[in-house]
Amino acid sequence: MKLTYETYQKSLQHVKEMLTDRRFLTFESNIGVSTDPESEFNQITKDSLPRLIATKPKTKKQDQRKIGVWWVGESKLRIKIISFLKSQLTELGLNRCIIVTDAAPTAQAKNVVNNLESNTFSLFTLKEMQFNVTKHVLVPKHEALSTKQKIEVLKQFRLTPDKTPKIYTTDPIVRYYGWPRGTLVKITRGGGEIFYRIVVKGVVK
Repeated sequence: MKLTYETYQKSLQHVKEMLTDRRFLTFESNIGVSTDPESEFNQITKDSLPRLIATKPKTKKQDQRKIGVWWVGESKLRIKIISFLKSQLTELGLNRCIIVTDAAPTAQAKNVVNNLESNTFSLFTLKEMQFNVTKHVLVPKHEALSTKQKIEVLKQFRLTPDKTPKIYTTDPIVRYYGWPRGTLVKITRGGGEIFYRIVVKGVVK
């Protein structure tokens, strides 16, 4: 799937839905400030990268959080782009970076991303962001529990984190919400059945 104005627009819609579900409330894009956003998109993709900055307000428990999303439409996601985006984290005061790409990363770029601090960089394909995975009819409700709730559930079922059923960091729902390792997830299926899974590093089999 190629990065075009149409695929960008659709993915932008679902990126905003995803970040809203993560409680980011304000958005600032470098496209859409003119009366001809499609021409603006075409110009930006020639000279730079489409970008969205999302902000989560400061709360009593957490400082203001900012996340940057970039769309990369090249034949390969190269190390120079990763290096540029790393610099943007500092320059723009961002906590995390999401890359939406129609290009597979080179081996070197993939290695750099994998070695970065956990959850600093996330990669999504353009195809993945053409729909909202949480709205699929077969996907049950997923909720991340608070630390207090996690302790209560583990105590109730006499479990320890290492003995709790697992859900992997590569699971589409975990990636959608950006849940870190150690998060206890409550899954409510049709009929009211409830299951619990703890997020661990690994690949969905």
